[in-house]
Amino acid sequence: MNKIKQFILAILLFILASGIQSKNIALHPYPEWINITPVAVNKTQSEHQSKGGVNHLLFETQTRVPQKQPPSYYSRHIKRILNPTGVETYSQIEISYSPIYQNVQIHNIKVLRGDVSIDKFTTAQVKILQQESEAKNLIYSGFDTLSIILEDIQVGDILEYDYTIIGSNPVFNNIFSQVSSLQWSVPVDNRRLRIVWEKETPLIIKQHGNEYAIKQTPLTNGIEYKLSIQNTQPLNTDSNAPEWYDKYDYIEFSESKSWKEIVNWGIPLFLEAIKISPEIDALAKKIKNTAKTQEEQITQALQFVQQTIRYLGIEIGVNSHKPSYADETLKRKYGDCKDKTVLFLTILKALKIEAYPALINTTLASKLTERLPSMRRFDHVIAKVILNDKIYWFDPTRQYQNTQINKIYQPDYSLALVLKNSTYELEKMDIDHQSTYSRILEQFVLPAEVEDKTQFSITTESSGYNAELNRQNLASKGLADLKDSYFNFYKDYYPGLIVKTELTITEDSETSNRISNESYEISNFWERDNEEKEFYAWFYADSINGYLSSKQTKNREDPLAISHPVNIEHIIAIKLDDREWTFESENIEESNSFFDYSRTIEFDPINLELKLIFNYRSKVSFIETAEIPEYDAALERIKDNTTYGIYRSFEAKDFINQESNNTTQSDIATDQSATEETQINNDIFYYWLAISAYFSLIIISLILWRIDRKRNPFEGELIYYPVSIPKFIVLSILTFGIYCAYWIYRNFKYIKTKEQITMMPIARGIFHQFWYYSLYSYLVNDSEKRFSKNQLFPSALAVIFAIIYLILTIISRKSDYFIFIQLVLVMLLLPLLIYINKLNEAKAIDYNSGWSTRHFLLFLFSLPIIFFSTGESFGFLPADSVISGDKLHSHDIAFMQRKKIILPNEKIEYFYSDAVLFIRNDGNGYTSDRVFSYWLDETDQFLFETALYNQIDDIEVTWSKTTQENTIIKIIRNDENNSYFLLFVSSENKKDKVFVEQLMKNWKTVSQ
Repeated sequence: MNKIKQFILAILLFILASGIQSKNIALHPYPEWINITPVAVNKTQSEHQSKGGVNHLLFETQTRVPQKQPPSYYSRHIKRILNPTGVETYSQIEISYSPIYQNVQIHNIKVLRGDVSIDKFTTAQVKILQQESEAKNLIYSGFDTLSIILEDIQVGDILEYDYTIIGSNPVFNNIFSQVSSLQWSVPVDNRRLRIVWEKETPLIIKQHGNEYAIKQTPLTNGIEYKLSIQNTQPLNTDSNAPEWYDKYDYIEFSESKSWKEIVNWGIPLFLEAIKISPEIDALAKKIKNTAKTQEEQITQALQFVQQTIRYLGIEIGVNSHKPSYADETLKRKYGDCKDKTVLFLTILKALKIEAYPALINTTLASKLTERLPSMRRFDHVIAKVILNDKIYWFDPTRQYQNTQINKIYQPDYSLALVLKNSTYELEKMDIDHQSTYSRILEQFVLPAEVEDKTQFSITTESSGYNAELNRQNLASKGLADLKDSYFNFYKDYYPGLIVKTELTITEDSETSNRISNESYEISNFWERDNEEKEFYAWFYADSINGYLSSKQTKNREDPLAISHPVNIEHIIAIKLDDREWTFESENIEESNSFFDYSRTIEFDPINLELKLIFNYRSKVSFIETAEIPEYDAALERIKDNTTYGIYRSFEAKDFINQESNNTTQSDIATDQSATEETQINNDIFYYWLAISAYFSLIIISLILWRIDRKRNPFEGELIYYPVSIPKFIVLSILTFGIYCAYWIYRNFKYIKTKEQITMMPIARGIFHQFWYYSLYSYLVNDSEKRFSKNQLFPSALAVIFAIIYLILTIISRKSDYFIFIQLVLVMLLLPLLIYINKLNEAKAIDYNSGWSTRHFLLFLFSLPIIFFSTGESFGFLPADSVISGDKLHSHDIAFMQRKKIILPNEKIEYFYSDAVLFIRNDGNGYTSDRVFSYWLDETDQFLFETALYNQIDDIEVTWSKTTQENTIIKIIRNDENNSYFLLFVSSENKKDKVFVEQLMKNWKTVSQ
């Protein structure tokens, strides 16, 4: 067989061979160069800040770098097993290595159980697994995994094991570089780092995020570098941080002094592969004969490599960085990024077009300049092409870039190392993304009669990356599925949607833009509001709304990544009927350092056309932490700005036609059923009228309170929540204890903000009868810090007071002596109030102690139990237990859909709200597709979290111990940082069990 067939056969045999092998692997003695030092292990178990069920007692790495021989890497681990999760996770040790150029030596595996040391290697099952972790990305590295399955690992065991990996990839020509981590998302009691440097060239060291003193000791044949750190504290990165962001401490080691050395290493690898064979020469001549200009030649060469050579990376051994010969890639019709780039460059070379390979780091971007020079810093290769003194960057691994070369999209990786003899430094790429944009034109033709169908058509033009992505979607999904997905998307907004003209997709030969057209008819387009006697129609700039949604930035410490580049123009043209419509012109603009946004409303009274024009253009790919408040403020200024509604009043003809239409559609309806339906509607109407009147009183009070605060803002310091004793007593009695709950809530809100702890102050206010002693404890701690003694009363007496407070609160709900009992409850709280008032200045107490109209309105809130029970019965207020999704009102579900918490077509299975009055303030639940939680923070900012089931790594449940507590469900994502969010579910009537059972069933169904 020729060499190509031999190579392919060898690769196939390698991939198919020994999926699982067993080998007789023995323990090896420690090499002389390794320095083994004892570790003082604290035998006290602690789960504080631990993850994965272990305490990391020691992580030690030692590296020996000889002058000519390959380096050796020694690792030592000591872990304390804390719980069954730790037993399950760490009963198996896995060590990854490349059998082509490395071998593994196990030195020791043992368990310290009490005072007894137990050898665990002799009873372990040792296997070699071939696990290709990147096979899903079509990359095969040839790495093996040494799997060691341990027997009889128990909670409380201290597991210790160490090993050495000898060898490194020969493709690096024995040029050393290493990155040593010093910090993780878990605490580490001891971190030891040692490098034995035996080379003549100096070792360059760069520390990131730390200034630890690295001890240097001369050796007979080199230098020892040593670092020992105790009690490394954990760090967590906020979700949605930029890929390049790394705040963990680490140290870089390298013997390369400059990027020029990396260029000198890379040029021979690629130069050897870029050779024009007869087949490539013939291909170049064919391109030259069909392409009139060099621009067209580049386009054809790029499209040939992108579309004819499939992506597949056989990156075994030196092939991890050494490209295949161009003619080999052409013949076998597959290759990875470096193989495809080499073929593309070779074709350009045959066409006499100047081009070079460029090494890329797809993650670090501009931060690459902060790293030491190393060939290991790069994970991708693209091509730099120079034509008529203009620079182009092309990626032969991308697909569906059917366009002109000046419009081909290329991600901006910021920096590239071009493999060219004249290159000495990293080169800034300066990518122009103006060619990437989308234009959406939605046209509505509204009929004269509300019962008639509305005509709806959409034309979408996309360019650059957007066109490329759309072509890829069409290729992967197929036109039929794409039609269905487009239809279902719009049907979520307009349930009466039916297809009029099927989706068509065309390519503009002049601009290389992708254009799609589709049209529909919408039945029942107008939403009927019987109370207001009006019909409403809503229009959505849905293509932009997602970029303007509020981000979770409360107390954020890390930068925030946002989508970029994004350039969208969304036009909604509404052709109106011949009524006397009037609309005011409007132009809203928001321009800042992060994005440009505008909304323009134009009305043509002659042609009766209303036009809504939305534009959004991103400027950056991330927001610095210090800039997040400014970014949030910009989003707040245009909040809910991508939705626009119009309305028309009822007319007699409209009303009669609508009712007549409903009657004909229901063959089984009778006059009696119609009467009953009318009566139900009337009951609901009067109920809502009563509720509206009741809430109006609340709103008036809140408005007056806000006005008072704005007119007379307090500029001093409020310590806890001070208030005069007379006002506290009077309002507590007049409001039947509500003011007591409010006062306790405000104090816990102060505690939460000051102490930066996780709690729900509003819940503690509502269930204030259970939180008396907790509030007392916080105040005692405060007193001991301020005055070095307890200035309240003894804790034993506080326990008695707390019990009395709890019992009287429960009794008072049905007692005829409510006022007397309430007065006793107030007396129990007075010592706490007196202490708080003592901490505050007189002006702080006076600020909360004034009387106004709103306080007299509060008297109308004297029957909260009746109010709450009535509201819960009708479902307009949060229930005190878990409910099924079908019990939620449509307006609450529509609210969740508008907030993008759930999609319009999703049905909520189970739901619970921990809010006091409004379901829109707090909610937890799930559909058949996702889990969600939303809430208002202390600043009334609306926040929410969602996760699809396939995005969930684990679900942890902390069951409530009493009916007054919530069961807490922790949803852990399977992203890089294992970010999570919480669901709070009432245990009332044990419905939290039902909630969790179905949630687990949904998740396991998807994950399996």
